[in-house]
Amino acid sequence: MRRPSTEDPFPSARIATLFRAFEGRRGILLAVSGGPDSLALAKLAAAWRDGGGATPLWAGVVDHRLRDGSDAVAEAAAATSRGFGLSARVLRWRHGGVTSRLQERARDARYALLAQEAARVGADAIATAHHRGDQAETVLFRALRGSGIGGLAGMAEVSARDGLALLRPLLGVDGAELRSWLAGQGVAAHDD
Repeated sequence: MRRPSTEDPFPSARIATLFRAFEGRRGILLAVSGGPDSLALAKLAAAWRDGGGATPLWAGVVDHRLRDGSDAVAEAAAATSRGFGLSARVLRWRHGGVTSRLQERARDARYALLAQEAARVGADAIATAHHRGDQAETVLFRALRGSGIGGLAGMAEVSARDGLALLRPLLGVDGAELRSWLAGQGVAAHDD
């Protein structure tokens, strides 16, 4: 019977490799939702900083205000991010009651709020917690919609949106690995 490995799946060398696109930036706003993937991003980014990363980091927690209790989840995510040594702010979407194209509008609002916060703090990049599973899902959905070769390439690790760099340092990491690692770190996450 094989013993479970106690080896840290995210040693400093792997963190340095994952977060190489953070180097040389003016500042990075981490998109944090309170879910396990984004809290893993925040904790790993803080570890990167603590290991010598010089780029300033902030956390932006978007409260879409679409579910009961979303304000408490957002405040908890901000508090957890602060516990990692990050300056964190809750960003609230004031939508006035959305009834159509909810997912699309929420995504657009999320990026708009994050871009505004990045401008406020002086960051030139936003980092999201998209991982390998999200990448596979993106490619599958694009294929089902009949996307061409360009669409089947999936998400890029570094792209641009709203005049900012959009960084996805965890695209090569399995989501289950992130969730398992975060739970092993004793960090409670909201199931989003």
